[in-house]
Amino acid sequence: MALALLASGWGAVAAEKPLSAGHVPPLVRRLAPRGDVAPTNVLRLALGLPLRHRDALTNLLAGLYNPASSNYHRFLTPAEFTSRFGPTSEDYLAVIRYAQQQHFIITGEHPNRLLLNVAAAAADIERGFHTHLRTYQHPVEPRLFFAPDTEPSVPAEIPLLDVSGLSDLQPPRPLSQPLAGSATNGAYLGNDFRAAYAPGAPQTGAGQVMGMVQFDGYYPTDISNYESQAGLPAVPIETILLDDYDGTPTPGANSRNAEVSLDLELAVAMAPGLAKIILYDAGPNGAPNDVLNRMANDNTARQLSCSWGWTGGPSAAADQIFQQMAAQGQSFFCASGDDGAYAPGQVDDPGQTVAPADSPYITIVGGTTLATTGPGGARVSETVWNKTNGFGSSGGISSHYPLPDWQQGVATSANGGSAAARNLPDVAIVAENIMVFYASGARRAFSGTSCATPLWAAFAALANEQAAAHGLAPLGFLNPALYALGASADYTSVFHDITNGNNTSPNSPNLFFAEPGYDLCTGWGTPTTSLIYALTAPPDPLTLLSAANFSSTGLAGGPFNSPSVTILLTNSGSNELAWVAGSSAPWLTVSPTNGALEPGGPAAPVSVSLNAQANALPAGKYVATIAFTNPATSAVLSRQFTLNVNQQLIQNGGFETGNFTSWTQSGNLIYTSVTASSTFVHSGKYGVQAGPSPGLGYLSQILPTSPGQLYLLSFWVEYPLGGITNFFQVTWSGATLFAQANAAASTWTNLQYFVQSSSNTAVLQFGFRSDPAYFGLDDITLVPVTPPSFQQFASANGQLNFSIAAAPGLIYQVQFATNLSAPLWMNLGPPVTTTNTTITVSDPIGPDPTRFYRVLMRP
Repeated sequence: MALALLASGWGAVAAEKPLSAGHVPPLVRRLAPRGDVAPTNVLRLALGLPLRHRDALTNLLAGLYNPASSNYHRFLTPAEFTSRFGPTSEDYLAVIRYAQQQHFIITGEHPNRLLLNVAAAAADIERGFHTHLRTYQHPVEPRLFFAPDTEPSVPAEIPLLDVSGLSDLQPPRPLSQPLAGSATNGAYLGNDFRAAYAPGAPQTGAGQVMGMVQFDGYYPTDISNYESQAGLPAVPIETILLDDYDGTPTPGANSRNAEVSLDLELAVAMAPGLAKIILYDAGPNGAPNDVLNRMANDNTARQLSCSWGWTGGPSAAADQIFQQMAAQGQSFFCASGDDGAYAPGQVDDPGQTVAPADSPYITIVGGTTLATTGPGGARVSETVWNKTNGFGSSGGISSHYPLPDWQQGVATSANGGSAAARNLPDVAIVAENIMVFYASGARRAFSGTSCATPLWAAFAALANEQAAAHGLAPLGFLNPALYALGASADYTSVFHDITNGNNTSPNSPNLFFAEPGYDLCTGWGTPTTSLIYALTAPPDPLTLLSAANFSSTGLAGGPFNSPSVTILLTNSGSNELAWVAGSSAPWLTVSPTNGALEPGGPAAPVSVSLNAQANALPAGKYVATIAFTNPATSAVLSRQFTLNVNQQLIQNGGFETGNFTSWTQSGNLIYTSVTASSTFVHSGKYGVQAGPSPGLGYLSQILPTSPGQLYLLSFWVEYPLGGITNFFQVTWSGATLFAQANAAASTWTNLQYFVQSSSNTAVLQFGFRSDPAYFGLDDITLVPVTPPSFQQFASANGQLNFSIAAAPGLIYQVQFATNLSAPLWMNLGPPVTTTNTTITVSDPIGPDPTRFYRVLMRP
C-alpha cells in the first residue's frame, strides 16, 4: 500500500464526513425553532483546515520546550511552520474550489493556509454543509439567535476541519465586571502591580511587543489619562483591524470598551517600557480564529493576551493556531473565566462563553484578591478571588482534553484535580479592585480574570526582556517551564503559593479549595521577581544529545521493535561534571548509572534497555522517566520511554491451543483440522491442515478495531503437493485481499497486507478448497501500525537532509516530483527496509526550483 504524505487519509472513505463537533449549541436541542434563517441572509464564515504531520509536530514541541533537547527553543518562523505542518497548497485550493462551487465568496486567505474566510447566503451554506440554519428565542436576551440544527458535513475528499460563524448565540464577551460605586479609594493603579509582584526588578519590558485579542474599540484619551495619572510613560499602540471592523467603540449598554481600556492600561502598568502594544481587533461581530491566526502569522508579539471568552467549546482550528504560536516561541495567556468552579462539562460546553479556557497549548490565568501595605506598597497576602455568588476565579477539569505531559503529577486527593484530563488554571494574579479609565472619561474599579491576564502577559515581557539581554531565545509556551518550577525545590521562591480561599459556586458548591502547591483555584499561584530569573536561567552544562523521547511497541510477552536506546551525555561547562542516572520503571535497565564528564570531552553513552519484566506486562501503554541528575547544580534532565504493549488482536492466531478456539468455522470443513504434523506447522507446535473438501470451508474471527487505525495483517500459507482443483482466499470485512485458484505447489510463504477498519469491529476470513491435497495455514497476526511522517528538515553543504518516522521491519520508498499539477513521481534512491524507527534521507539541492516529497510504505 502506498502512503502519500501529500494526500489525505488511508483506505476507502465515505461519501460524506462530519466536521468536528461543537457547531450545534446544546441549548438548541431543548428549544423549539421559531423559524428558518432567510435564504438570502449573508453570513461571514471562517473555514478551518487540518494541519499535517501531527505526530511530528508533537515531537517538535516536546523538544522545543525540553531544556535537555538539542532543539530547545529553536523556534520556527511562520513560513517554516507552514512548510512543515500547514495544509498543502493543493488542499487549500481544494477548499477554495469547493467554496466557489457552493457560490461562497472568498473574502480572505491566510498565509499559513489554516483558515479561509468566506461570505455566503444561508441557502448556499445549508447546501454546502448539509445542515439547516434555524432561529431560536435567546434564553436571556430579548432577541432571536440562529444556529444549525445538525453538525455540518462535507464530501470526504474536502480537507476541512471546522467552520466558525454558523451561530450567533453569544458574541465574544469580556471576562471582567465593574464593581458597585466609583471605588476610587483603594483601587489598584499603575505601579501598585509591580510593587506587589516584581519589586526591585529592573526589567520594564523594554524592546518587547505585546499583542492583545480584542472585540471592541477604545478611546485614546482614556489611555493617555491613565498613564498620566499613574505616572507612566506613553506606550505606542498599533491597531490591526480585522473582519471589516472600523475600530469605533460600540456605544451604549452593549459596549465592551472598558475591556479594551483595561487590557491596555494594565499592560502598561506592569511593563511600562514595552516597545509597542498591538491590538488585534475584529469588533463585536468578529471571528476569534481570524484574530488568533493573524497573531500567529504576524509573529511580531512574543507575549499575547486574551481577556475574552466565546461559545463553541474546544476548537480544533484554534488549537492548531496555538500550536503554531508555541512552535514560533510566542506565549499566549487566556483568562480562566469568572464563573467560579466549573461544573463537570461546563468548560467544554459549546453553549458557554468560556472557550478557549482549557486548551492545553496556552497558559490559563486565574485570579486573586490582593492585600498590600498601601498605595505602591509591598504585597502582604492573597486569597482566591471569589464573590461566592458564582462570580469568582474559575477553575475545573476538561471533559475534552487529556492530561498534558507537563501536568503529570499535579492531581491530588486534596486539590480535587484529575490525573487523566487537563486541569485549570495554570497560574494567577490579582483580579479584584482594579481602577480602569474607559468610555471617554469614566473611571471605575473592575474585577475579573480578564484583569489578571494582561498582567501575566506583561510579566512575561519582563522575562523576555531579560532573556533577550543575555542572548537567549524568547520563552514561548510557558507551561512546561512553569510546571517544572512548581514541582522543584525553588517553588516557594518563584511563586506566591495561594493557600487561602476557594472558588466554590452555586453550580459547584463543593469545588474547589486553595491548597498548598497546585490547586484548581489559582494554579501554582502568583509570580515573584525571582520567577523572571528562573525562567531565563541558562541551560545546565549537563546536556543530552539524543532525541526528546522514544518508544517501543510489541505484543504482550514480546518481542518489542526497539528494545534499547543509547543516550549521549556531554558537558558544555568549563569544569568536570559528575552525573547520576536512574529509571522510574522496573522494566527498564539503565547502564551505567553514574559517571563523570570532562569539559568539552567525548560524549558518554548510556544504554536504556527493556529487561525481562517488560515481557510480563499486560497490554497497555506504559511511560517511564529516565532522569539524569547533575548533583552539583541539582538540575534534573529527563527522557520519556513509552512502551506500547499491544494485545494480539487475533486470538489463537498460531493455533497453539491445539484446536480452533476463538475461530468460527463454517462451510465444508470435513477434512480440515489443527495438526501437530511438521508438514503443516510453520512455527510452534500446531498449524492448520486445510482441506481437501468438495466445497469451500471458512475460518473467521470478529476483531476489535479502532475506526481509521491502520493495521498490518500477516499470515503464513503453504501448498506442499499442488494439483487441481484448489482455491484460497482472504477477505477483510467482505473486501478481498487475496484470491488464487489452481495454485502450483509452494513452500511456506508469508503474505502481509495493510488493512483499515471504518468501525469498532472487522471480520477476517480465510476460505479454502483443495481437492487433491491440503493447504497449510499458521502464525496469523494483526498489529496496529503508525503511518510514516516527515520530521526534521535542514539544509547543509548543498544537501537537503530530512528524516522520516517509520516502523521497523517495513519497506519504504521515498519519491519526489517537481510539479503537482501533473505529478510524475520518481524514486529517490532504492527502497529502504527499516531496522529502527527513523529513516534519514539526503537529496542534493538543485537543479529543480521546487521538489515535493512523499513516501510509500509496504510490508
